[in-house]
Amino acid sequence: MKSLEELYRLVFNKLQKDQKRQIHTEGVISTAISLCGVYGIDPIKGEIAGLLHDSTKLESKEETISRIIHFFGKEELNLWPPKAWHALSACDYAKHECEIDDEDILNAICFHTTGRSDMSILEKIIYVSDFIEDSRKNVNEKLKNLSKINLDKTVFEIMKLTISHLTRNGEFIAKITKEAIDNYQMKLEEMNE
Repeated sequence: MKSLEELYRLVFNKLQKDQKRQIHTEGVISTAISLCGVYGIDPIKGEIAGLLHDSTKLESKEETISRIIHFFGKEELNLWPPKAWHALSACDYAKHECEIDDEDILNAICFHTTGRSDMSILEKIIYVSDFIEDSRKNVNEKLKNLSKINLDKTVFEIMKLTISHLTRNGEFIAKITKEAIDNYQMKLEEMNE
């Protein structure tokens, strides 16, 4: 793996044309480090995943597709909404250019937009951090507070909001997201029994 200093240099060079994306990335990093402290996860892993989660967001559609085909295969393109493709391409970038071999970090990057069933704690932290960090419009304080108490419930609430938004706008919802919301609802129901 490249040094943390080198990773910051690489990512912020890629994001230099979009100050909002830089601020968002810094917010995800900060939120992820904080939540790692709450849930006993190595904060460096949270920092790296937060740093890299949107690292390819400004690449062209052609570059994004090329990265996805390279790492996942062409069929994966049809399983994910185009708005989420940057998560897949960022995973390729992290693995092949940043030399990240930690599967948990790679999965946290990959599933930060769609979520999935049975995410690791780090995956949940990045998923939640991407949604609640301070630079987001209309940051939900209730979710921010809940994230420090019950990560599964926070993931579930974010998935409900996301699916509602996508449905309202007639956008494609990944099968993996539909399966995940059912999984987290079942988990929460079992916890309440």
